[in-house]
Amino acid sequence: MSEPELLAAEHYEAIANLFAVAFNAALDPALWRWKYAPGHRIGWGIWQQTPAGRRLIAHFGGFIRRAWYRQKPIMVLHTWRRHGRTDRCQPSCPA
Repeated sequence: MSEPELLAAEHYEAIANLFAVAFNAALDPALWRWKYAPGHRIGWGIWQQTPAGRRLIAHFGGFIRRAWYRQKPIMVLHTWRRHGRTDRCQPSCPA
């Protein structure tokens, strides 16, 4: 396995394949375009080397946005947090 690597739009096919395996559903290209606007980094991935080549086995993504902290601009990553049962994800769950 690799160390976590930044992913970009050119990794769409690998992420879509991983999504299909994990959720037994196709990744909607419209959702992809909405969440990951062109030109933005789209999270981190871990790859496994196989005889057929590299295969994405994990993806952690979120919304990268500009924000202000103590009167200074910063970049933030909005992610989904798990709360309660591990099979349910909800945005902005209380800590």
